[in-house]
Amino acid sequence: MLVSLLLPLFGFAARPALAQPLELARALQEAQSSHEQARIARLAEEQADAEVERARSDFYPTLSAGVSATLRAQARQDRYYSAQGDVTLAQPLFRPSTLPILWSAEHRRKAAAHSAKDTERTLALDTAQAFFDVLAAERVLDAAKRRLDRARENFATSEARAEAELSSSNDVTRARLDLTSARREVVARTAELEERRLGLGLLVGHAVDGPLAAPTATLARAESAPLPATRGSRGAAERRPDVLALREQAKAARESADEPRFRLAPSVDLLGQVRMAPDPVAGTSWHEESVTLSLSWTIFDGGRYADRRSRSAQAEQIEQRERLLVRSIDAEVQAQLVTVRVARDASRIAEEAVRAARANTEETSILYQNGLARAFELVNANTEQFQAEVDAETARIEVVRGWLGLRFALGLPLLDDAGSEERSRRDAARKARRRVDRRGGGGRVPGRGGQGRARERVRLGGRRQARGPRRRSEVPRRRLRGRATPHRVRRDRTGDHRGVRAGPGHRARGRRRRQGGLRRGADRGQR
Repeated sequence: MLVSLLLPLFGFAARPALAQPLELARALQEAQSSHEQARIARLAEEQADAEVERARSDFYPTLSAGVSATLRAQARQDRYYSAQGDVTLAQPLFRPSTLPILWSAEHRRKAAAHSAKDTERTLALDTAQAFFDVLAAERVLDAAKRRLDRARENFATSEARAEAELSSSNDVTRARLDLTSARREVVARTAELEERRLGLGLLVGHAVDGPLAAPTATLARAESAPLPATRGSRGAAERRPDVLALREQAKAARESADEPRFRLAPSVDLLGQVRMAPDPVAGTSWHEESVTLSLSWTIFDGGRYADRRSRSAQAEQIEQRERLLVRSIDAEVQAQLVTVRVARDASRIAEEAVRAARANTEETSILYQNGLARAFELVNANTEQFQAEVDAETARIEVVRGWLGLRFALGLPLLDDAGSEERSRRDAARKARRRVDRRGGGGRVPGRGGQGRARERVRLGGRRQARGPRRRSEVPRRRLRGRATPHRVRRDRTGDHRGVRAGPGHRARGRRRRQGGLRRGADRGQR
């Protein structure tokens, strides 16, 4: 307590830790956890889940209790009042119309889950684009500050040359105009950066004041990753949650459209009831039990077929929307591919322009200091370098925006890096090898030195092929007379190897085995 009171006196009060640069992944997480659109989507999913529970409740029994009391003006059987209570248990046995309602609710729940996922993807795309907009604004502001520094140096050089009577006062005027323009550019770019930070803060749920951490991996992937082929968009419809949501909504609408036809079938309910009278009349029992089996059948319902027509039309509308979305996916993917290709070409050209503009600025500055160039040439070189740097940063951000839009159109994760894709390829290759092994059979076969191996892969015709498991009558490849050849070996009762082109070592081992077999036979004969 005493320490906490003394610290402010010495200026060591507890201060919040320095804000770390905001990373793209953390920005996406904060947007999905705090943005209202994501919460609304999750609440819609919870609502759809509750509707499924409500539809299932039609199959559950219902238990109810009631108490009634009657007061009469004239006595009946010497009583002015009577009271009774009842407990009723109703169990639906067969209600056909509840089945399509339940099926429709289950499809709506799946559609809500896909819609929530699509909302999260859209929010992630908007957040990522806003993140890169802020990053581009930061870099453009840095370029404007560099231009301002060069303008100040040029102004100082122009004044020094004018004082030394090496140049006219018009050079100083031009340098002052360039300095004023550079200041105005810094102010404008600062305002643009603050505006874009406000947009990003609206998405992530808090103010973004500090700098951003440049996602170098995502930038490198966007600039150099291979683009998918034309047929790469065929599976996008199966990955996109908006398409899956419409598909589930269409199924739910079809199930709901079938509900009026299920009304044609009768419903069967079981009803059990217990009535109790606390003060029964003489000669009567205080309780009474009954079980009722009821059959209800709606023979005519004027609105049944109108409901079916209306719901069928609604289902058809959803199906048409799904087809339109599926057809537009291919065009969207192709447009994003063109955008990425054009942005990459523009980015490469802009980088070349930046290098040329920087070289031009340096050369013009040297020429001006030596009196071989005029002030307006130096001002133009400074302005052209700034514009080239702005164009380069803008083009690079456009590459990333196009790359993110392409992954969004394909239904892929936005931040899928090269490492995860490499792991996916390795997992797919491993699964393919396992399928080949299961198809061809397998098993551990004793080999040389007691070690087993499941299969042997041999190269035939330049292609790797898998051979089946070896039989016990086969032995692994052995090196005989300087070359390795597989051998099929048969053994006789004496342990000799037949059908094998054996060397001296093999003959010696066979001789020892025969001698050992003869000795064991002699020992058995003596016993």
